[in-house]
Amino acid sequence: MYEECYHDTSQVTEELVENILRPGLEPGAVDVFLEFICYSGGPLPEELLPQVKCPVLIAWGDKDPWEPIELGRAYENFDSVEDFIDLPNVGHCPQDEAPHLVNSLVESFVGRHAISPASASTAI
Repeated sequence: MYEECYHDTSQVTEELVENILRPGLEPGAVDVFLEFICYSGGPLPEELLPQVKCPVLIAWGDKDPWEPIELGRAYENFDSVEDFIDLPNVGHCPQDEAPHLVNSLVESFVGRHAISPASASTAI
């Protein structure tokens, strides 16, 4: 049951399942979950991306069973999307399934765009 969104189901451990389920016990969690699965009608990525003024990294599992990578590729032509990375043999939740790939991508991306304290003080 918990493995449906993952390509490499060996990554679905009891610890992962517990970490995902635990926040659902917090007050108000049911309301948030229902808003999420019922789609609240908020803006879509294609409506938001033209307004984004900072660089965007999109990492998409090429074995995502729910949202095929072709959907994600539609976003790579927006000006704000600096990097579109397809993650080979990864499903819908790459941060869970392949944290070694996702973490290094995020660290590299942030490292390229981080403002050092010295340059931040001169920019003011």
